[in-house]
Amino acid sequence: MDGQQTRETLLASLSERYDAYRAVYSGTARYNTTNEILSSLIARRADGGNRGILLDQLRQEAEELIAALLPLLDAVPEVADSCALAALEPILFYPLAKGERELSMSLAALEGIAAPLLPYISSADLAELLRRYRKRNPPRLMFPNQAALFRQMQLLAAK
Repeated sequence: MDGQQTRETLLASLSERYDAYRAVYSGTARYNTTNEILSSLIARRADGGNRGILLDQLRQEAEELIAALLPLLDAVPEVADSCALAALEPILFYPLAKGERELSMSLAALEGIAAPLLPYISSADLAELLRRYRKRNPPRLMFPNQAALFRQMQLLAAK
């Protein structure tokens, strides 16, 4: 398998992992308050504990896919920007469905795994990514990991 096929396979796998995780939430019980959502996530009680396990599994698999992608980006710098942006799409801009706050919060908790991809993005594309990210996640409402990622984007975009 050549580098391009490997990159495409890794990107497809990353997207598939996120799609599979979101599918777990379809048609399941909803929580009414942020406290209920956080309690459920922290206690890993959601869906009999399966969601917590799946979230941990998604994190591990996504980190492994990103780690496998990084040397491929180093090997072919001319496609690194577009490939890194494609990898960031499911991590940072997953679909938000009304009434699925728990899903959104659990995926937001994983956004920090995107940090290793940021140095591969051009300043112009990073500025656009930063604009989109800020629009989607107002800084005053960001989780700590999102705020750290946002600051890293700002620093890299300023270079």
